[in-house]
Amino acid sequence: IAAAGVLAWWLWPMQLSISQRALAFNQRDWIVIADFENLTSDPVFDRSLRVALDVAIAQSQYVNVFPPSRVQETLRLMKKDAGAPLNEALASEIALRERIKAVLACSITAVGDSYMITAKVLDPQTRAAVQTDSAQARGKDGVLPALDELATRVRRNLGESLNSVSAQKVALPRATTASLEALRLYAESLRTDDSDVRREQLRQATTVDPEFAMAWLRLAFLRYIENDADGTRVLLDKAIAHSDHLTQRERLFL
Repeated sequence: IAAAGVLAWWLWPMQLSISQRALAFNQRDWIVIADFENLTSDPVFDRSLRVALDVAIAQSQYVNVFPPSRVQETLRLMKKDAGAPLNEALASEIALRERIKAVLACSITAVGDSYMITAKVLDPQTRAAVQTDSAQARGKDGVLPALDELATRVRRNLGESLNSVSAQKVALPRATTASLEALRLYAESLRTDDSDVRREQLRQATTVDPEFAMAWLRLAFLRYIENDADGTRVLLDKAIAHSDHLTQRERLFL
């Protein structure tokens, strides 16, 4: 049994490599990101980590991330609840329908005072994991840096060059916020259609972290669509003041 276990462990990287080649992920192929599976009892991770992962992967000029707005649109076309949790199975259905090359599914578990974050790249045709990786974080403060490290490895394993990753990478605690609570409020604001609720959640996020440029930017956009030019300008100035925190994609939006 021990010998068989050693052999399986030795062969596993070879099998993973073969499976990855079978996926044949190429530059500008699409990937859909499933909701984080929160296996802890802490609701702060429910939606915040999915938003952070979107930001981390979408920085890439190698990988195309299927945007949440199109996920919701596709779910409506599939006659499914657009607000339903996007688990592995549902993400794979969307990937098949939209001819998306891969699904990225992640989970977080608590191990004493530490957290283990696991990432799987799935082939939507077979729903088999063609790539798995994990990162450990000590305490909540280490979760976003650990997720950032894991996202970088996912990008590299999909085929992105080290130079490309280095050129298009802003660390997650900087690109988003170092505060999980502020990130939770921001993530919740993206899930509601009530503009008043969204505005209040974003306002709270900027109160928790006054340097949260993405939250200021979304607040400015709300004012913009309400034709409040003066209010938009004030909020844009706050976003601009911290624009060095933004990824290239968000700076272009700004």
